[in-house]
Amino acid sequence: MSGPDVNRPNLPLPAIMQAACLALGIVVLAALFSAAGAYDTDELGVGHRFFLWLIVASLMLLQPWLIEYGLSRLVPRTRAWKLVCSGLAVVLCTLALTLELHALKFTPILPKAPDPLVEFFVFLAPAAMPVAALVLVLKFAVAGRALLAGPVDGGPGLLMDPDIPGLNAAWPNEPLLYVRAEDHYLEIRTGQARLFVRGRLSDALLRLEGKDGLQVHRSWWIADDAVATVKRVGRDLRITLQTGERVPVARPRAEAVKARGWLARIPADAPTAKS
Repeated sequence: MSGPDVNRPNLPLPAIMQAACLALGIVVLAALFSAAGAYDTDELGVGHRFFLWLIVASLMLLQPWLIEYGLSRLVPRTRAWKLVCSGLAVVLCTLALTLELHALKFTPILPKAPDPLVEFFVFLAPAAMPVAALVLVLKFAVAGRALLAGPVDGGPGLLMDPDIPGLNAAWPNEPLLYVRAEDHYLEIRTGQARLFVRGRLSDALLRLEGKDGLQVHRSWWIADDAVATVKRVGRDLRITLQTGERVPVARPRAEAVKARGWLARIPADAPTAKS
């Protein structure tokens, strides 16, 4: 039996996987609090109690994630600012949770007498702040780590630094197939490799000026050679790349796609849009 593969990539999880992890965390947290009848909620019915804690768990886990995401878009992407945004997100999440649960007390969902807001904030902080901090720690853990990995199943290798490098340091010299923007990083695909780097698509587009390709969506730049087929889906266009990815075309970019001659790659048997 072979040992563990130390070169196994630990990629930034796609957004859908991150959302799935959050959803699982919400259900587990709600089930634990509901089963324990935490904070004197054991007097409520089982279904009522679980529904209440599902709401509370959603607020506790989603809000720090979203607040930090919003704050991080307003400041430079440095480690110091990341810490500042995270700290602010923890505090703002607890403030928001205080107001939200206070409002719920005026509904049948949380039939409790309202408390003074300052006292209620102090009461919630010891539970809400550590949970919010843990959410952000896990967020950065799954969104930012990467290891060097060789080719898998004959595909291109993953050329990645443990601390995802910046755009200037990691820009490849070989021709690109596409650049895709994710949450805090860019995926850059060439014929031989796939790289993940820190940066914005707007920064990458400056390097791509004059290249044979086009930005077809707010998150995608595609090279001419990467396009396999273009398919009409209703009034929209969808591009299938040589590497198998399917890319939506933003409607304002449809004319630019046509101007590059990519519509000639529409399959002959594809239905045309009705006028």
